[in-house]
Amino acid sequence: MSDHYLFAARTVRAVCRITCRQLDYWVTSGLIRPTSVSMIHNDRGVVVRSIRLFDFETLVEIRVIAHLRHAGVSLQQIRRVVSQLREKYGEGWGHAWLYTDGQRIYEADGSEALSELGLREGQMAFAAIAMERVRKDVARTLSRHPTYRFSGIGRIVPYESDPPARIASMGD
Repeated sequence: MSDHYLFAARTVRAVCRITCRQLDYWVTSGLIRPTSVSMIHNDRGVVVRSIRLFDFETLVEIRVIAHLRHAGVSLQQIRRVVSQLREKYGEGWGHAWLYTDGQRIYEADGSEALSELGLREGQMAFAAIAMERVRKDVARTLSRHPTYRFSGIGRIVPYESDPPARIASMGD
């Protein structure tokens, strides 16, 4: 984990094109889980602030969720689909395509067959999300933002200099 890139909430919001309120709600409601939460203490040891940090795969999840919300899918429906995607793919949602009509969500796997992830089969889809394209777009955008890492003693510290080519390769 010593070479694990982490991104602050400000970077997540910019890269995933979501608001502070959306990110806070998605985290507090359990839809998204931060990779790490660092506590900032004052001189007397009292926590004055916490910093949520997210890894690359979580940013991809957030971007996909944002795409689905933009297409009109309810958070209730998204929760079910996210749960199924996590169960099916674990971390890193593979190279699937998601299609939605704003009500239902369908997945196209390598065989190009649509299998429903949401409710029952229905209308034609009007929005398509290519997971691989989302991954590459997130990686390309991240190369312009600050990153953090776990130090050898379990602390989270900023990278001194971010290697943009290495971050951009995360999408491959």
